[in-house]
Amino acid sequence: MLKLEQKQTQTLSNKMIESLQVLQMSRVELAERLEELYAENPLLELDERGEAAPQPPEAESLKKLEWLARFDEQNAAYMRQEADDDEDGWLENIAAPQEETLEDSLMEQLAGRGFGDGEMKIFRYIAESIDERGYFTERAEELASRFGIETREAERLLGVMKRLDPPGICAGSLAECLTLQLERAGGCEIEKEIVTHHLEALAKRQLKTIARELKIPVSRVLDALAKIQTLNPKPANGFTDGEPAAYVSPDVTVTVRAGDCRAELNFDAGASLSISRGYLELARRGDCPDEVRRYIAGKAREIEQISTNIKRRNDTLTELAACIAEEQRDFFVRGRAALRPLRMKTVAEKLGLHESTISRAVSGKYLQCRWGVFSLGYFFTKGYSLEGGGAEIATQQVKEKLRAVIAREDRDKPYSDQKLSEILSVMGIEISRRTVAKYRDELGIADCRARKFTPLS
Repeated sequence: MLKLEQKQTQTLSNKMIESLQVLQMSRVELAERLEELYAENPLLELDERGEAAPQPPEAESLKKLEWLARFDEQNAAYMRQEADDDEDGWLENIAAPQEETLEDSLMEQLAGRGFGDGEMKIFRYIAESIDERGYFTERAEELASRFGIETREAERLLGVMKRLDPPGICAGSLAECLTLQLERAGGCEIEKEIVTHHLEALAKRQLKTIARELKIPVSRVLDALAKIQTLNPKPANGFTDGEPAAYVSPDVTVTVRAGDCRAELNFDAGASLSISRGYLELARRGDCPDEVRRYIAGKAREIEQISTNIKRRNDTLTELAACIAEEQRDFFVRGRAALRPLRMKTVAEKLGLHESTISRAVSGKYLQCRWGVFSLGYFFTKGYSLEGGGAEIATQQVKEKLRAVIAREDRDKPYSDQKLSEILSVMGIEISRRTVAKYRDELGIADCRARKFTPLS
């Protein structure tokens, strides 16, 4: 009886893991998984709605146009206005940057920050030396020797680069890349400990070993894994050497009609799956060998399981998108300036789900709306209460206000972080000097001394 119970527990555990894996898949990853399943499982049939078979560009374009036609009239008018009368012009809203290189992006973030010519020369060298992953593997000592500066100064300049976007850029290793992203997120001490000291064990799924060494429950390691899997191990992805970047496939669409927001799943992959009747009829024949019958039964269960997991994923994603549409209604109606603070915990409680489930559902997913395409993670941001209570302002809005204050300062007498904190306080935003410094660094803005810094010779 004990062995049977252990076997059942293991089976349930495997099903749960598979379900979580499907939940975390993006639309593209799910399509790739179905392609693999189609090649591996002879019982699987895909109707015309399936994405397992590659389609010619013409068919894909038609499919997208048909998808666009389902938009409400307001959104369709907006897209037509933004297009340049080119049949593929509407795609620009769902494309990753096509002309800007990573080097251009990094140097643009550094421009106008008060850095001298000598510093910008070093920044340019670092940007040009980043590998295809987004890593800079040259040590600070080597960089210092190359440009005849102190190692400490080289470390400072590297630190500036590592605080630029995309998060994790200029890291020297995978562990550092993930750590940089976790530091931005804040409150991820367990996750940072895992990626710093237990990355190999995590890759091998040695979760119990990690839990034992860190003296934490396995469930906490699973939550950490979910968080780590949302990070980008290759921050240079999305940038090219000037070649067009790949398009993203939005998983959900939010439309606005008469002031109301509606969320809709763009593609129901599970609807395309079915089991071959021919094989099922073969299994029912009296002359069918038991071995063949068991094989068919096993493959049928495999299809049923992935269909169940896909339905669960789609239901969760639809509920999540609807909740985002409700919570961020002002954003979808008015635009980016109306984005409000929203935490995953709040959405999790509203939907009756665990916060780690929301984190998995958000991972790698995109939302299409009248303002363009956004990752689902974009809509989750911390906020600050404005003076007087009640209203909150999103972290991104605080950063933009900070950027605006610094842009208006006297270059001969730049504001200290403490002074910036006081100015924001007068505006009704109470944040500490330390937080000001953190946001300033994330914006790629130098401190007051560097903004007044005399250029290197």
